[in-house]
Amino acid sequence: MAENIHFTTSHNVVLSYPLAGMGSRILAFFLDFVIISIFLTIVGFITQSFDFNFLFSSIAFLCYHLISEIFWGRSIGKKVCKIAIVSLDGSTPTIKQSLIRWVFRMVDIGITLGLQAIISIFTSDREQRLGDLMAGTTVISERSDYMEGKYVNYNIDTSKNDLPEVLMKYNDDQMLTVKTILYRCKKNRSDANLSLLHDIAQKLKASVREKQQAYENDEEYVERILKNYIQITR
Repeated sequence: MAENIHFTTSHNVVLSYPLAGMGSRILAFFLDFVIISIFLTIVGFITQSFDFNFLFSSIAFLCYHLISEIFWGRSIGKKVCKIAIVSLDGSTPTIKQSLIRWVFRMVDIGITLGLQAIISIFTSDREQRLGDLMAGTTVISERSDYMEGKYVNYNIDTSKNDLPEVLMKYNDDQMLTVKTILYRCKKNRSDANLSLLHDIAQKLKASVREKQQAYENDEEYVERILKNYIQITR
């Protein structure tokens, strides 16, 4: 069983992330269960209707993970535990992949009470439950003590000819401006600075043709492009 999963970007940059592991995934599941239970308890107290509560509870428990993954990429429990769902190429899972994971969740967790998921995660190379295997996804860790490692561990495959020449159209002064905006945002996360950083990220994505990965926010994406530029030009 692998401890890390490696993604190769379109610029031949290899990123290494730790797999989430059984403990984090179980904790996220129980956090989600508690969140749904508290929410349904409040709804039940307000409505005082058994039939409505039963119907609403059934729909909520059935669709919570599907809706969370389609609209926000992961559930609240996963976000709290700093784990994320990604495709095996590192991209954001599609709606189709989320649907497949949801359908097989009924087998992984519903019918077998989680036993199928536990067996599959322990026995698969990428710690995937059956739904992940069928959808082509896995779950990675975003824990803060690995944030530096994920950059330190990347490298550029110089054996290929399609190195990111598109980055070479930028000069040091331009990249210094990007760096200044990035670190200004790190120091002061105001709406104005975050908006400016988002604009920078969008322009970089359009010009360097390097997509933002599922596990990256704007700050992480811009920082990766900067470090990519430094690797290429130094």
